[in-house]
Amino acid sequence: MNPGTLSRRRYVAVATGFAVSGDGLPGGIHQVSMEDAEATVQDPEIVWDRTINGEISVTHDGGYLFVSAGEQPATAIDLDDGTEAWQATDGRGVHVLGEETMYVGGQLGASGVQDGTHAIDRSTGETVWQVDVDFPPVGQLGSVLILVDRVDGQLFGLDASDGESRWEFTADAQLSRWTVSSTDDLYVGGQDGRVTAIDVETGEQRWSVDPELPSTWVDPNVVDGDDVYVGSHWGTVVKLDGETGEERWRNEVGNADIEGAPGTSGMYLEDHLYVLSHSPTQIEALEPETGETAWTHELEGTPEGAVIDGEIVYLGAGDETVKAIDAEDGALEWQSDIRGRSGTPALVDGRLYVGSRTDQLYALDAETGDEYWSIETPDWVRRQPIVRDETIIASVRGFDHADGRVFAIGEADEETDESRESSLVPVAAAGGIGAATLLGGYLFARRRRSGDDDATAPDAESNGNSDERAASSASESETTGSVPSLRSQAETVRNAAEAAREKGDFEETLEAYDRATDRYRAALDDAGDEAADLRVAIDDLRAERRSVRQLVDQREELRDTLGVAERSLHEAIVAHVEGEGTLPRIRYRQARDAYDDALELLGEADRDPLEAPLSVPIEFEGSHPPSEVTNLPGASEREIEVLAKAGIETIDDLASDDDLPGSVADSEGLSEELIGRLRPLLWWYGDGEVTFDTREAIERRRSHASTGLDAL
Repeated sequence: MNPGTLSRRRYVAVATGFAVSGDGLPGGIHQVSMEDAEATVQDPEIVWDRTINGEISVTHDGGYLFVSAGEQPATAIDLDDGTEAWQATDGRGVHVLGEETMYVGGQLGASGVQDGTHAIDRSTGETVWQVDVDFPPVGQLGSVLILVDRVDGQLFGLDASDGESRWEFTADAQLSRWTVSSTDDLYVGGQDGRVTAIDVETGEQRWSVDPELPSTWVDPNVVDGDDVYVGSHWGTVVKLDGETGEERWRNEVGNADIEGAPGTSGMYLEDHLYVLSHSPTQIEALEPETGETAWTHELEGTPEGAVIDGEIVYLGAGDETVKAIDAEDGALEWQSDIRGRSGTPALVDGRLYVGSRTDQLYALDAETGDEYWSIETPDWVRRQPIVRDETIIASVRGFDHADGRVFAIGEADEETDESRESSLVPVAAAGGIGAATLLGGYLFARRRRSGDDDATAPDAESNGNSDERAASSASESETTGSVPSLRSQAETVRNAAEAAREKGDFEETLEAYDRATDRYRAALDDAGDEAADLRVAIDDLRAERRSVRQLVDQREELRDTLGVAERSLHEAIVAHVEGEGTLPRIRYRQARDAYDDALELLGEADRDPLEAPLSVPIEFEGSHPPSEVTNLPGASEREIEVLAKAGIETIDDLASDDDLPGSVADSEGLSEELIGRLRPLLWWYGDGEVTFDTREAIERRRSHASTGLDAL
């Protein structure tokens, strides 16, 4: 491919990994304006593809794509051709964009030490200033750069021009979410249930109130002038006066979780205040002035994200569909089936661009839901593609990739049209809702493992139903025969699906549902009077398949979260045993928070993700603890002798338990420091995997991380 032709193409640039947008603060839900956008790609192909070392944070300014990562310094990528414009010498972690500066920091660098916070010139990549404050920047408001330590409840205001400290603020509890207003106020939700307003210029508290929500996890999610809309873990929405904190109204939104609390999708404001939830899966529209419910639209799957054009809410749903819902009355305008769970759509020039978990990007007609084209992508385009200057940038949080990914989709060259033809699939719509886009956040990423979804390209003969487009292992001969024979085959395969689910083989369950659907649909051709019964059977199968698909997605998300927790815990154990000071505290804290997130995911699920045991690989690439106690750092010869008398000569002699044997813990010959280094070894699993089958198993590992942190 000739790179020189790229500047004349209109293309989709996609980032996969840990994505943070500089357009808003973490915890904020924002709609992305696309008024100046153009995107008329007709015949798509991947025009460039770059790998980024580490979990990535992504923003853009229309010319450059700015990327930072945990293991790679800040980098600017030219949107025209994917080439590197510059790479800074420092600056790793999360970033936000200022007018002329990129602020990055808050995560460990590749060397295993804190990298501080860096201000980097957006034009050249040169460092403007650096300070030894190791918390993520979450936004710039005026001349103040805001950094947040969520766990310890601290906020830092730095002078954006030189990094000098302007103020520090310490809350009484951990922070859940935060957002800012146009009036220079920062609104913070604490895990003590309080909402606090802070003057961004001075760091002074303006007011702090307890809205007495049914959960201590609160989220000041939307700010509109002097109004602050606050959500809670159990679904109560409260409107507060931004000047005084006085309550204006409250609404019990079913049993929904509001964005920022576990299990939520989002809430955001236009003509209505739209609240999207995981439990129950629905969207509810509230009147902003009174809080009264205007309408509720129930969903069959967890909403992933949405975009509003004023009259229609477009949703990437969790039931393998994209939906268009009337913003005024909640009526379903159309529904288009796609293969796999959908991401958050982008609306550009009357087209919707949305990715699916089966690594496809779809272009749909926003008016009808008809499909223009689809293309296989290198990864799941989960977050909303954002369009600027004939360029669509899709920034995706991803799943804790060891390497992030940035790739672009543009118009195919003429010589490649024939080869691309098979991947461009016209699909009709069948005729909902979800969350707005999360811009930023103090998040950890989650990894998408190969094999978690079948990524077979859609069938070109499909009429739009995801089950019809499902990859089927049945050959043509298996879907031919008489109607009674095909029905019998379908019922046999359906029974096999149920048996596979009983065994916890959910992927086989999904494949069996697809094979059964193929047979039912084949029987429809000559069904006659039986057609109605067959359609009911097909609809039932689709519902069952969606249920299992949702369960699989929840299990994968839980596995990814627990994988992050286990990796952090194992890194903490090694650093603790080796006597390091800062690193084990950071890793224990990260592990504890990740286990908390796993418990929240478990609590929000409408089906039990642990109905079958969940195996979590330990993807740990660092050094291991010494295998023999003689090599324990800091152990004296006398202490080694005491351990030997207690039968402890190797690490394997320490049984995996929650505490040391009494013969070791109570020994007078061992120092407290050595005992403190021995205890974490009880929690070490090393290479292999950890299996979780109950909530208690997760809570136990969480207690290990908490105990380790408290010991330091």
